[in-house]
Amino acid sequence: RPAAFLPHAEHPLTGQAVQQTPLADYVPHRESVWVLCYSYSCSHCLNTMENYLAMQRYERVDTILSIAVLTPGADQDSLRQHFGQMYPQVVGTELLKTDLPEIEQFPTSLLIEDDTIRQVWVGEMPNPYLIETKKSKNKLQ
Repeated sequence: RPAAFLPHAEHPLTGQAVQQTPLADYVPHRESVWVLCYSYSCSHCLNTMENYLAMQRYERVDTILSIAVLTPGADQDSLRQHFGQMYPQVVGTELLKTDLPEIEQFPTSLLIEDDTIRQVWVGEMPNPYLIETKKSKNKLQ
């Protein structure tokens, strides 16, 4: 069965104030923020980039950002170059994995609303149409 259908524990970042996490220095204070944490060496991350770009086009959140998580000592140059050629429009902050220990698998997506991490998806970035946000709720009213 796909991992999404299996029972799993809630991610430790869910419900935390952004200021209490290592993301505090990188996430702007806006109404809603989407964060995608990815690795250059992750094939699932490459596959999820289309959903990332769709999120940019359809404005489901106020701000979208990406964080490339690097493994200390790993040679990332050729993978970074390959990624940059495939997705030149995705410009991410680069952090060492040791700076973001709560993110253990890639890709990991976070929905932040009102400076609180509301939802965390591990191993995927959902299609933007599947994500319910306060912003989309307000548009429907």
